[in-house]
Amino acid sequence: MRHLYILIMVVLSGLYSCENPPEIAEEFQDVETFYFPNKERFNAIDLENSNVNLDDYKTYEELVAAMDKNSCDNKTNVLSFKHNNTHFKIAVFKECSQSRGVACYRRVDFFDFQNDSLLKTYNSKISPKFFDEKVQVSLDKQLRSPYFNKEKLRRVLISVHYSHERRNTPVENLKNTLLFITKTMTEIQEKYDLQISYYLEIDTTHIPPPPPPPFPKN
Repeated sequence: MRHLYILIMVVLSGLYSCENPPEIAEEFQDVETFYFPNKERFNAIDLENSNVNLDDYKTYEELVAAMDKNSCDNKTNVLSFKHNNTHFKIAVFKECSQSRGVACYRRVDFFDFQNDSLLKTYNSKISPKFFDEKVQVSLDKQLRSPYFNKEKLRRVLISVHYSHERRNTPVENLKNTLLFITKTMTEIQEKYDLQISYYLEIDTTHIPPPPPPPFPKN
């Protein structure tokens, strides 16, 4: 009887293990790597000295301090993190705080993400969900032009900055914004079958241009 009991337990254990396979350790799962701007660019980067793992920092203020040290040491900042079995490696621009000047960009489509909102003008903000629409509006306008040349497609510059409550802003906010931006741009490029040069910068303060001079009175 005892042998029969043991045999039944062995069979039941086998059935249970088939229905509930053990979890596979993360290091043995298939992990895809997403490179920005591309994999070739990373061959020229010293990742060991430039890699900034977002999971090592809790707040935006701590992260930016580490990035600033890299920038002032003339190193490229590569933001690294994992999400849903994808390892993101995103090279971004971060100006050294010791040499910060006024940002001025010409002939680019500029999008400024401030404190989890997208700036519509220098005085008003809108939901980030309109980012997709605004990028496509610019692309459609270029495509309709009789002088369109895909080799001269306007570059897209995207700035992400948290100017308020920096020490209380979780790094997770920045991570979610980066996921949103890269996902949106990837989908747009696939939709239009175009390679769009887009650039990411972190923690750059954009000073609004001065107002135009008043019209002279007659």
